[in-house]
Amino acid sequence: MKPAEKRGTRNGEFKKLIRFMAAASASGNRKTRLLVRPKGWFSNIGLDLEVDWEGKHRIRLSGPGFVGAYISAGGTLSPFDRSDAVVEVLREVVADPERYASSFGHFTGQCTFCGRKLTDARSYSVGYGRDCAERFGLRWGQIGQADLERNRM
Repeated sequence: MKPAEKRGTRNGEFKKLIRFMAAASASGNRKTRLLVRPKGWFSNIGLDLEVDWEGKHRIRLSGPGFVGAYISAGGTLSPFDRSDAVVEVLREVVADPERYASSFGHFTGQCTFCGRKLTDARSYSVGYGRDCAERFGLRWGQIGQADLERNRM
């Protein structure tokens, strides 16, 4: 991979993320948001789905140092002082949203989608809550029950 590609400058690289979040948005009228935490960071970055002036979806990045940063409707990360860790975590989400959500939940103890603390054992076992799993089209009960049964042994 060329250095420019490593930094996430490929056009359309994050289009799948926009589609994933837009599908969740279509299933409800609540704000669609993901929380991500790049490796080595102590704070989360919010990914908020918005509709731009042309009526197309885009994702606004929010957190320290992300003023005006977004992923365009075409899936391209806007030019800002990008960190390789940010690009890497976005790629992890694109590659496998369910796996990322699970690892985020286990690491932080909160749901990557709504930010709530995971208190139910089944939710904690998968790393995200039942309502968010349904909204984002992810498995929930099947995984959680299997993990609970394994832990009892």
